[in-house]
Amino acid sequence: MSEINTLLIVEPDKARLRKLSLKRSDSKIEAMSEINPSAIIKKAREVHPDLILLDISMPKMDGTAILKRLKKSPETKLAPIIVMDFKATRDFDPKKIINKILMSLGERFSSEAEKSISETSLKQILRDFDMSQETLAQILQVSSRTVNRWLNEEVKPSTAQMQRIEKLKYVYRRLLGIFKQEAISKYLKAHNQDLSGMRPLDLLMSQRWDDILADLTGLEEGIYA
Repeated sequence: MSEINTLLIVEPDKARLRKLSLKRSDSKIEAMSEINPSAIIKKAREVHPDLILLDISMPKMDGTAILKRLKKSPETKLAPIIVMDFKATRDFDPKKIINKILMSLGERFSSEAEKSISETSLKQILRDFDMSQETLAQILQVSSRTVNRWLNEEVKPSTAQMQRIEKLKYVYRRLLGIFKQEAISKYLKAHNQDLSGMRPLDLLMSQRWDDILADLTGLEEGIYA
């Protein structure tokens, strides 16, 4: 993750929530006051947050219990979650709080993303999805030669390319929550009646991320059962 693109704030106090929901040109802030864990997970499924900011001071429900639920869900378990007690925060300045969090985490994720790409990330994707460099190149909308140069550490992906790589890694995490590793490739390459006869792999190659995620959601919730 080269930058924080989407921040999800969960804050039951609507007055504080309005102050926290400050827009930044370099990030998209999603805010919600509903504290039901299922609702938070559903929202995360829709917006794919890079970071979740959770107020621990929850009425009628333990914020720690919510955190445990989020860490068990495939949609949120790998997303960084920062837990704060906004009510107890002195000199409450929401702009400073969000800017400080996004700046510090953005720098850390940028460094980790570069390290990830230079070491194992792309090789891991090829292995996890059991796909060729040519197929990966098509999904990432680059040439096969570019993928090869990334693998040889000659160049690094751009921000837009990194975002596609992160989307692909997110899809894999969702797949792994549904299928055993050996069944993932079979699912991706099989023609699917629920996708109008298309293969899930075709959706990835045509950048139809929402469609494949919707299909995975149906599988997770047993809609097709």
